[in-house]
Amino acid sequence: MTEKQHVARERTLTEPTFAELVQAMNVDDWASALSVVEDAVAIRPEEVNFRVVPADLLFHKMHDMRPCRLRMLVTEGARLRKPSPLRCQDAAAGGN
Repeated sequence: MTEKQHVARERTLTEPTFAELVQAMNVDDWASALSVVEDAVAIRPEEVNFRVVPADLLFHKMHDMRPCRLRMLVTEGARLRKPSPLRCQDAAAGGN
């Protein structure tokens, strides 16, 4: 599969979810927006764009900063964290 085909395939898979998300966000229905994103993450856990949205919704829109939510996001982020090639190069060069 070429890069162009891969991008088109990814777009086809993610556009319906983003459309649903935008619709909920346009009417300030944050609970529905969060539900859409949580479903999307469950279906496509490798899609990074879906993983950052729950934190934004919880903290900036819903103002839900309960420790259990914070712990869930941190744990999930740590579980999925992959070493960045750039970070490894920086570390090898003496940076952080």
